[in-house]
Amino acid sequence: MISRVLPIRIHEVEPDDVRLLERELGGILRSIDFIYHDAGVNRPLRSKDDDLSGAQTRLLFRNQINKVANSVKEVISGIKIAHKSEPKTIASHSLTVDKPLPAASFTTSLPPGIKVHVIDRAKPSIFLAWTSSELKAKREELALVLQKAGFNVLPSIDCPADDEEFKTRVAEDLKKCSCSLHILGNEFGRRFEIQSDISFPQHQLNEVKKIIEHASSEFQCFIWNVNNPAKVVNPDQQEFVRSIRNHITRNMMFSNSSGAMQLVDDIRVVMMKEEAALFESKDTDIFFIFNQQDESDAGHITDLISEYYPIETLNIMPDGEESYRERSSQQISKSKLAVVYFKYAADWAIPFVKQIWKEIGGASSPTQIMLVGENDPASNASRVFKAPKVVSSIVPKEEVPEEVKKVYVKVVHL
Repeated sequence: MISRVLPIRIHEVEPDDVRLLERELGGILRSIDFIYHDAGVNRPLRSKDDDLSGAQTRLLFRNQINKVANSVKEVISGIKIAHKSEPKTIASHSLTVDKPLPAASFTTSLPPGIKVHVIDRAKPSIFLAWTSSELKAKREELALVLQKAGFNVLPSIDCPADDEEFKTRVAEDLKKCSCSLHILGNEFGRRFEIQSDISFPQHQLNEVKKIIEHASSEFQCFIWNVNNPAKVVNPDQQEFVRSIRNHITRNMMFSNSSGAMQLVDDIRVVMMKEEAALFESKDTDIFFIFNQQDESDAGHITDLISEYYPIETLNIMPDGEESYRERSSQQISKSKLAVVYFKYAADWAIPFVKQIWKEIGGASSPTQIMLVGENDPASNASRVFKAPKVVSSIVPKEEVPEEVKKVYVKVVHL
């Protein structure tokens, strides 16, 4: 029997009611809010509120609807996975299967014997610091992005109203985490009743600094500055940010990243590096990578290329997110040219190339990357990535093999 509860809040809930709900549900209350926040206002969010001035700094109705849809999808997927993984008994042999066989995440031309070691660890937990009210919606968005990137996000409830309860919760959740992320905006944030010169966001960062100060600590701290340049920054917040930038220590990173996806991508690279699969790759001339969506077209192209040069291929499957990047980066370092090909999978190819380029050293990478796409569909014309050590080409299907060979010849003669 699978039970799932997806809380939707349309107004602020009293602390006593929150505790009652958590006691009855047997866990932490994490809700999706449809609340219009403004000075002295506590009412349900309406779709027409998205058109009001200043809407971009508040919760957007359309965004919350999207979050509900995504959460419902995840609940259904979780139920399906749980159902598939229930123990199955084979009566004729009296055997119990405790867990299903893992699905293959990718196929490759590399021999299966090259696998050396795969590290299997639980999701890293990240402390996503509570923010000032102006950034609450951005924090919720970031929590979803982090979860989809493989992180366990804490705290998973709204910020406690009581000062002491807040301090206790911060201390408890930090003990469970290996890193923290702090979002800074224009406002200083809520202040303590007794220590009015210290804000809730400031206290959380101070507690993290105490952890990092221990010489043996591997705790990582990420600080994201997203202040709105069109608005006045609170003087206390200005001083807070200035102090942070002037006292960055080891294991602390300050970012002005333009978006949540890029920020989380950078955090993921730092925190999950050790969790990647380890492979022993072999030397080759061309390493040809493609998505399963383009498998039939890629097969024809690689057949033509292999008549002239040694080639290894990697077919990225939809469920191979956690494995293929590390395998690709390791094989790329053993190849003279890495080719990422796409026809229908442009939405996969561009982010993939950007990530791989960064992981193999960017401009200092010893291996050239070629991003090649077909000019049909026409929307591929703008799907290019310009960076040092990366060549982008959009050509007709019949010209792809020759284009790859042409780039390869230039690479080997450099």
